[in-house]
Amino acid sequence: MTTTPLTPQTPLTPQILDTRSTPDTDLFRHLTDLEETRSRQLQALSGADLDAVRSARRARAQRDLQDVRTALARLGEGRYGICTGCDRPISAQRLALRCWTTTCVDCADRAAR
Repeated sequence: MTTTPLTPQTPLTPQILDTRSTPDTDLFRHLTDLEETRSRQLQALSGADLDAVRSARRARAQRDLQDVRTALARLGEGRYGICTGCDRPISAQRLALRCWTTTCVDCADRAAR
């Protein structure tokens, strides 16, 4: 079984990601589309007969779903795009690649060491 990649229905642009200057509607729609995609993937991967590969895919889908839900909560709190490590803005380029990230590049690098 193949999984659907976590791809947005709404293309992300720096303007959408800059929640200070635009409405959050497009970003919210984008994140909810991602949430629905991962939820469908989890449903497709349910069952006790999962082999190691399907089990790993399911675990990844669960992590991604939780991360997207966290991003939605942060959006609602007005904290979306702010690094949880240093409280500085996360670059639009980083958010465009992984819109549910909660850390800037510097803090992610420090955490990886």
